Amino acid sequence: MTVSFPLLRLPAVALREVLLNFGTMDLLEFSFTSTRVRDCVFRSARLRVIEHNVDFLKEYPHIVTVFKKDDGLNEHKLEWEFVGGQMTEKSHQEERRIGCHRHKNGDIIQCHFHNPEFGASVVFNHISKIFQGPVNLFLDLTYIRNLYSILLNQNISECRKLEVYEGFDNEQNDEDLYGILDMVNIGKELKAYVTNQDEINLDQICHLESLTLENANWMTLPDLISLNCRYGNFINHKFGPSDVHSFAENWYNSTNKTLAKMQLGWDVDTELDLKESKLEWKNDPSEPYHSNRIDCSEGYDITRSDGLTATILVRDGFECSALFLVWHDPYPEKTRLNQLRERMAEEFKKFENVFESHRGNEKYVTVGKFVKSWIETKEIAHSSYEEWKYALDYVTEDTCHLYNRIVKNVNDIQKEIKLWESVDNTNNCIL
Repeated sequence: MTVSFPLLRLPAVALREVLLNFGTMDLLEFSFTSTRVRDCVFRSARLRVIEHNVDFLKEYPHIVTVFKKDDGLNEHKLEWEFVGGQMTEKSHQEERRIGCHRHKNGDIIQCHFHNPEFGASVVFNHISKIFQGPVNLFLDLTYIRNLYSILLNQNISECRKLEVYEGFDNEQNDEDLYGILDMVNIGKELKAYVTNQDEINLDQICHLESLTLENANWMTLPDLISLNCRYGNFINHKFGPSDVHSFAENWYNSTNKTLAKMQLGWDVDTELDLKESKLEWKNDPSEPYHSNRIDCSEGYDITRSDGLTATILVRDGFECSALFLVWHDPYPEKTRLNQLRERMAEEFKKFENVFESHRGNEKYVTVGKFVKSWIETKEIAHSSYEEWKYALDYVTEDTCHLYNRIVKNVNDIQKEIKLWESVDNTNNCIL
């Protein structure tokens, strides 16, 4: 005899634990049961995701929700593709019907709407109510038909990060950045690669952690100084050498500990002569990183009274820029090496989990021999790599894909560790 279970009557904590054992698609289907389930049950359960990426970059919208798996080490995604028109008739056994719209089974769901932008907005309203998490919004003004209606959706316009682009056909873009920012509330980061840009209300952007503007010709020196960003990048602007000197002097005389990097597009023929500065800059060869490290051997350093050091230089690479870098970590190479080793340990933990799940299965004996050896030595030996690839022929496609992804991650980390360990000058700066 079937006995009903009063799932919806469970206390919030117990209900959350039950829902955490559901698969992603099971949760999605359960959320369509009723409006009460969607609005009340999922709100009280507070199921968190890593992020939502809402993408209006191409002809049709695309939404990706990123989840953390139970082991805490892996991620998986639920993707929604939106296209116009009606779906062709197929076997209904392979399709999921939601209202009057059909969605294919699997982790990539294709949605057919007469107006794909409207469809994406409606679907994301539902997704954001059942899976709570930060939103990253990507806009290409070339493809968007009705930007105003998209940004009216508060679930979309309240975002952690906003990136705005425009194509080569700029004549059809009537929207400027000022109007967009007037409708969007950004929490952390803005990247705007648009040319049709009026003066922006500084209050809309001064609090952001990271700010990139292609067109900053409207900015004045007081505007630049008033920013409280950690990372700033202004490609086109009206700042000259005297403005850079004033910016550096302001930082030197302040107690600001937020700034890490300020980058200004620069004319390669414009000299940044530090002899004209009121500050006593010292030539101190150094070599900051990120995976593509910046060579600061031609840079000049200055140290504030609180011990914080900054480097200034002009970098002439693919694009010429003037850089003002603040060294919050005096020994960044040690910090970076520790981070890399922690990531390495996480990858080998994944190895162990997969290895243990197949222990005793004859198909995995050969593969397991390599994995066990690599786990013990905490290193992937390239001498056995060809044998390893041959051994993968005997395991399932999903496991092969998982193993290869781990191996790639470990190889990338090993390369960066060796790069850092080979650096002679340890005076590095994390950007």
